[in-house]
Amino acid sequence: MTAPIGVHALERKAKCVLEISVQLSWETSTPIREDLSQSVDYADVVSLIRSVLHQEFALLESLGETILDNIAARFPLVEEAQITLVKPHILISGAQLESSSVCLTRNFRH
Repeated sequence: MTAPIGVHALERKAKCVLEISVQLSWETSTPIREDLSQSVDYADVVSLIRSVLHQEFALLESLGETILDNIAARFPLVEEAQITLVKPHILISGAQLESSSVCLTRNFRH
Protein backbone atom coordinates (compact mmCIF):
# COMPACT_ATOMS: atom_id res chain seq x y z
CA MET A 1 0.00 0.00 0.00
CA THR A 2 1.09 3.60 -0.42
CA ALA A 3 0.42 6.64 1.73
CA PRO A 4 1.35 10.31 1.92
CA ILE A 5 3.54 9.87 5.00
CA GLY A 6 6.80 11.46 6.08
CA VAL A 7 8.30 14.35 7.97
CA HIS A 8 9.37 16.01 4.72
CA ALA A 9 6.82 17.32 2.22
CA LEU A 10 8.59 15.50 -0.63
CA GLU A 11 7.94 12.16 1.09
CA ARG A 12 4.25 12.94 1.50
CA LYS A 13 3.95 14.16 -2.08
CA ALA A 14 5.64 11.05 -3.51
CA LYS A 15 3.50 8.68 -1.40
CA CYS A 16 5.68 6.16 0.36
CA VAL A 17 5.31 2.41 0.08
CA LEU A 18 4.20 0.80 3.35
CA GLU A 19 4.03 -2.78 4.52
CA ILE A 20 1.21 -3.16 7.03
CA SER A 21 0.51 -6.11 9.29
CA VAL A 22 -2.49 -6.26 11.62
CA GLN A 23 -3.19 -8.79 14.33
CA LEU A 24 -6.62 -8.78 16.01
CA SER A 25 -7.48 -10.71 19.18
CA TRP A 26 -10.67 -11.52 21.05
CA GLU A 27 -12.02 -14.20 23.35
CA THR A 28 -14.34 -16.83 21.97
CA SER A 29 -16.68 -18.72 24.27
CA THR A 30 -17.71 -21.22 21.58
CA PRO A 31 -16.07 -22.49 18.40
CA ILE A 32 -16.56 -20.07 15.50
CA ARG A 33 -17.58 -22.84 13.07
CA GLU A 34 -17.14 -20.85 9.87
CA ASP A 35 -19.57 -18.15 11.07
CA LEU A 36 -18.27 -14.75 9.97
CA SER A 37 -20.65 -12.99 12.39
CA GLN A 38 -18.42 -14.33 15.19
CA SER A 39 -15.28 -13.05 13.52
CA VAL A 40 -13.90 -10.03 11.67
CA ASP A 41 -14.01 -9.81 7.89
CA TYR A 42 -10.49 -8.89 6.85
CA ALA A 43 -11.85 -7.29 3.69
CA ASP A 44 -13.48 -4.73 6.01
CA VAL A 45 -10.18 -4.23 7.84
CA VAL A 46 -8.35 -3.61 4.55
CA SER A 47 -11.06 -1.17 3.47
CA LEU A 48 -10.73 0.70 6.78
CA ILE A 49 -6.93 0.90 6.41
CA ARG A 50 -7.21 2.16 2.83
CA SER A 51 -9.60 4.91 3.91
CA VAL A 52 -7.14 6.09 6.58
CA LEU A 53 -4.23 6.01 4.12
CA HIS A 54 -5.79 8.89 2.18
CA GLN A 55 -4.88 11.22 5.06
CA GLU A 56 -1.43 12.79 5.40
CA PHE A 57 0.75 11.84 8.35
CA ALA A 58 4.26 12.87 9.34
CA LEU A 59 4.86 9.87 11.61
CA LEU A 60 4.25 6.14 11.30
CA GLU A 61 3.15 6.25 14.94
CA SER A 62 0.35 8.73 14.16
CA LEU A 63 -0.86 6.61 11.25
CA GLY A 64 -0.82 3.48 13.42
CA GLU A 65 -2.73 5.16 16.24
CA THR A 66 -5.37 6.42 13.80
CA ILE A 67 -5.84 2.94 12.34
CA LEU A 68 -6.12 1.45 15.85
CA ASP A 69 -8.70 4.10 16.83
CA ASN A 70 -10.75 3.19 13.76
CA ILE A 71 -10.49 -0.55 14.45
CA ALA A 72 -11.76 0.02 18.02
CA ALA A 73 -14.70 2.07 16.76
CA ARG A 74 -15.68 -0.25 13.91
CA PHE A 75 -15.08 -3.73 15.33
CA PRO A 76 -16.50 -4.06 18.88
CA LEU A 77 -15.62 -7.77 18.94
CA VAL A 78 -11.89 -6.94 18.94
CA GLU A 79 -10.36 -6.76 22.41
CA GLU A 80 -6.77 -6.14 21.37
CA ALA A 81 -5.07 -5.09 18.16
CA GLN A 82 -1.46 -4.89 17.08
CA ILE A 83 -0.28 -3.07 13.99
CA THR A 84 3.16 -3.11 12.45
CA LEU A 85 4.00 -0.47 9.87
CA VAL A 86 7.16 -0.82 7.81
CA LYS A 87 8.49 1.91 5.54
CA PRO A 88 11.06 0.09 3.36
CA HIS A 89 14.12 1.53 1.64
CA ILE A 90 14.34 4.93 3.24
CA LEU A 91 16.99 7.58 2.83
CA ILE A 92 17.93 9.50 5.98
CA SER A 93 20.70 12.09 5.96
CA GLY A 94 22.23 10.52 2.88
CA ALA A 95 22.23 7.00 4.35
CA GLN A 96 20.10 4.25 2.82
CA LEU A 97 18.32 2.13 5.44
CA GLU A 98 16.62 -1.17 4.72
CA SER A 99 13.52 0.02 6.55
CA SER A 100 12.01 1.96 9.40
CA SER A 101 9.16 0.43 11.36
CA VAL A 102 6.89 0.75 14.37
CA CYS A 103 4.77 -1.81 16.16
CA LEU A 104 1.86 -0.56 18.28
CA THR A 105 -0.46 -2.60 20.47
CA ARG A 106 -3.74 -1.41 21.92
CA ASN A 107 -6.00 -3.15 24.42
CA PHE A 108 -9.68 -2.23 23.97
CA ARG A 109 -11.13 -4.21 26.89
CA HIS A 110 -13.42 -2.12 29.03
